[in-house]
Amino acid sequence: MNRSNRKHFLVAVLFALALLTVALSPLSAQLSGSYDSWLDFNGDGIIDANDLQPLGQAYGASGDPTRNVNVTNWPVDRPLFAGNLVLRATRYGAAATIRELVDATTTPSNWYYTRTSDSVSATLNTTQTGIYNQTFIYERIPTDSYQVLGIPKVMLTFNLTNSPSASLLLSFVAWLGKISMSGTWTQVAWLGSENFGQIGALNSYFAGVNIRLTNPVNATINAYERLAIRITVQGRTVSGTTNLDLWIRFSPTTDEFVVDIPIAQNP
Repeated sequence: MNRSNRKHFLVAVLFALALLTVALSPLSAQLSGSYDSWLDFNGDGIIDANDLQPLGQAYGASGDPTRNVNVTNWPVDRPLFAGNLVLRATRYGAAATIRELVDATTTPSNWYYTRTSDSVSATLNTTQTGIYNQTFIYERIPTDSYQVLGIPKVMLTFNLTNSPSASLLLSFVAWLGKISMSGTWTQVAWLGSENFGQIGALNSYFAGVNIRLTNPVNATINAYERLAIRITVQGRTVSGTTNLDLWIRFSPTTDEFVVDIPIAQNP
């Protein structure tokens, strides 16, 4: 190739490179855009020529445009309480004056009375009389709201002595409630009542009642509200008058006073 031909060849190459630069400049501007994970077909964090291969293989195909997205990192809820929260009644404090419901994680100490009772005395006649009214509070404070969903149950054990002989009728009633941080009681549900009747002069007579509803409770307990159970007892005679001593028995280590509350998380 002579000098003149070489000169024309170099001019042609330079001209072709200039045209190629102009033609590629819009593509370069496009490639400098923000990263889009939907365009990164091989998922290597870079959108480059390697992502063109699946596009080329599928070119011209048609079908349902719905994208199949599988989410594998849903948040896992921490358990709040057990599915059925089983609580036992006790008293604590220097004089054991505070009534509490405790779960299986509570370790009894000298601060708790390991076996005790509430005792009341009353003179009964044919007029219905209130004998006992106490509230037991579950001191664990939830940081999330949850539901009481199902049929709560309360089992009570008691013993009584009365004189002179009479035909007795006692009515045990239970309510489910919640206690605010300021100590205010709010009734959530009436749990039911159970009657006990006996004839004669009784001496430390032991018995028990099981209180439960027929229909389930569906109630929300808000964050920072404590569960509570209120127990009342009323009594009367069918005829005559008698003096009654009643003991409601409970302990954190026995089944004398047990509350079973079905719990559902995330209302």
